[in-house]
Amino acid sequence: MAYEVNFTNGTVAKLVEDGITDDTYSVKLVGKNVTAYGEVFAENFLALMENFANNTAPTNPVVGQLWFNTSDGTLNGISKKTIGVYDGVVWKPLGGASVGTTEPSGAGTGDLFYNTSKDQLSIYDGVNWDIVGPGYSEVDGKAGAVVETVEDDGGDNHIVTKIYGTEEGSPSLSVVLATISKDAEFTPATGITGFASIKPGIQLSSTVSDVKFHGEATSLSGYASTDFISAIGNDTTTGTLGVLNDGGLTVGASSDLTVEISTDDVVIKNNTIDGDITIGVNDGGTPTTAISIDGASGLTTVSGDPTANLGIATKQYVDTAESDAITSAGSYTDSQINALKSGASTNYDSFSDVEQRIGEVSTASTNGLSDKVDIAGSTMTGLLTLSGDPTSANHAATKNYVDFKANSITPESDENGYGTRTVSTSAPSGGSDGDIWYRI
Repeated sequence: MAYEVNFTNGTVAKLVEDGITDDTYSVKLVGKNVTAYGEVFAENFLALMENFANNTAPTNPVVGQLWFNTSDGTLNGISKKTIGVYDGVVWKPLGGASVGTTEPSGAGTGDLFYNTSKDQLSIYDGVNWDIVGPGYSEVDGKAGAVVETVEDDGGDNHIVTKIYGTEEGSPSLSVVLATISKDAEFTPATGITGFASIKPGIQLSSTVSDVKFHGEATSLSGYASTDFISAIGNDTTTGTLGVLNDGGLTVGASSDLTVEISTDDVVIKNNTIDGDITIGVNDGGTPTTAISIDGASGLTTVSGDPTANLGIATKQYVDTAESDAITSAGSYTDSQINALKSGASTNYDSFSDVEQRIGEVSTASTNGLSDKVDIAGSTMTGLLTLSGDPTSANHAATKNYVDFKANSITPESDENGYGTRTVSTSAPSGGSDGDIWYRI
């Protein structure tokens, strides 16, 4: 006669027929009149005692069944050499985490899961799997804050928080963006890219492009945020402001005004086409243009004529001064001439009168004038040297001129010239006019 085998909760597990051994479950159910039933019972007891230790999970498990994984790897989420319990759907580890590459189903609140592909541990909160740690995935590489022990070049250890950054799916691109340390500056025994030394406080990498702090700061090195000049709004400074390069200063939305240095010369320019440069002052509360440089013509004008000795002279001022100078000079000259003529007779009131009178005096005077050549004729008591040979019929002749003329005369027979002179006892033959023969 068959009999029922029930679970602990009273539900029927199986109706076992006589004379058979049922293997519906991991343990065998023995019916009535089965021979050698002792072996079956003994093996069932051993299976229970060893928690079904095997390198594969038990077949046909029931809720609450235990299994010891004897394999060298994780199976069904159960790590090697650990015990799992079947919850009716999946095997769960006892006192450990489920292990695998995907999150297990049917999890209960508080269950743990270790993802072997990401090297991360998660806990189930009843709805989602929350990462316990580390905060980064091995698939992407280290990211976020990681506390590490760093040995310095002297052999001492330091606890340093390294802040990593990486890119999705690229663990090789993981780099240290910043460090946080409380110790005095030290040099790591093993180099850290971007950090020749580790300084106290927060230190940024020197090799990651554009790494910097972003956000609002209330102070910097003891200075409040209000101690800095804004680069985007109107602001003032109570200290001096310097531009310590030859490129100088640029002002204007279109860089209209530039102040720069060119080979030690200061250059101020209005870069706008035909744009003027105006220098103004506050004259008793009234804005006044003192100097204006016209951009179209390059001409410079000032506010008015100078009143001080070193003031800038305008064309108007110079023209007026010139006109006044001419008038003043004329009046001055006339007065001086009149003063010179004061008391002179009418025969001496002009330069021509004075010249004529001087000539008359020279003719009649014997004091010094006797040593001068008289235009009417004089006798020279010394040699007279002329400026050159005469070129006109009435010019005085020089010795040089006379000698030249005398040497160029051609002797004639009827004149007292002189040709060839012959001294002999007999008359010479031939001859020319003017030749002379002296007979001996």
